[in-house]
Amino acid sequence: MTDMPLTDNSDKKKKLPKLPKPHPFHITEPKQNKGLWCFWLTAEDDVLRFVYNLNCILLPPFGSSSFGRKLNGRVLFAINPRYDYEETWLWLNEVLDSEANLVELDDSWESAIREAVIDEDKL
Repeated sequence: MTDMPLTDNSDKKKKLPKLPKPHPFHITEPKQNKGLWCFWLTAEDDVLRFVYNLNCILLPPFGSSSFGRKLNGRVLFAINPRYDYEETWLWLNEVLDSEANLVELDDSWESAIREAVIDEDKL
């Protein structure tokens, strides 16, 4: 058996992204449970807190799972019955998806932002 290096030291350079990509989220389809439309959301804590603070979202009063009571990692959320569950779930999924995608700006936009920040620092 020959000794194989643990790392590939070839001349191929891996292209690293300029900015770290946000962690993805996972949201389940809503299911009716004891009269409430509920879904599981797996995401970073700040995303879970954002969703928790929406008027259209509730923490269901039931559920023996420890996941449903903590806002870390994975939470069972319910859609407030005052809102249409399908529209609310689609809207939330769209908001989370749009926030999770990294948008690359054209160089002209990057330059304009840099100049605006520099001008603001001079004030």
